[in-house]
Amino acid sequence: MDLHTMRIVRALSPARLPLTLAILAAVLAPARAVADDAAAALNPRHATLLRCSAAFALAAQRQGAGDAAALGWPRLAERGREYFARAGAELMDNAQIGRDRLSGLMHDQARALDAPGALEAAMPDCLASLDASGV
Repeated sequence: MDLHTMRIVRALSPARLPLTLAILAAVLAPARAVADDAAAALNPRHATLLRCSAAFALAAQRQGAGDAAALGWPRLAERGREYFARAGAELMDNAQIGRDRLSGLMHDQARALDAPGALEAAMPDCLASLDASGV
């Protein structure tokens, strides 16, 4: 792990995770396909929580930057952050994913969703998940 990556991982504390994830995703190079055994082993609910948490962080960041496409979605700063926090807690408690591993999985999801059109494709299902969550 290079020094830059180690600094990123340290920055992903629970309190700063949503903001840090959004910033990381905004500055990362276009995503490459990431095969992650831990993410693949998640049940469908947990995989959705992981993917949509990353999607909401990216979408909220884009909304804050005034991205026209992102502004067409419901405002996600507050609801997305709450979904993110609850999803993280569920993943750590029920899927037995440690904090460091969760940060890595979120980072991978953000990279994948930063590919052209990927976030837009994920949002309909993620918005449905947000509504179903009651947040």
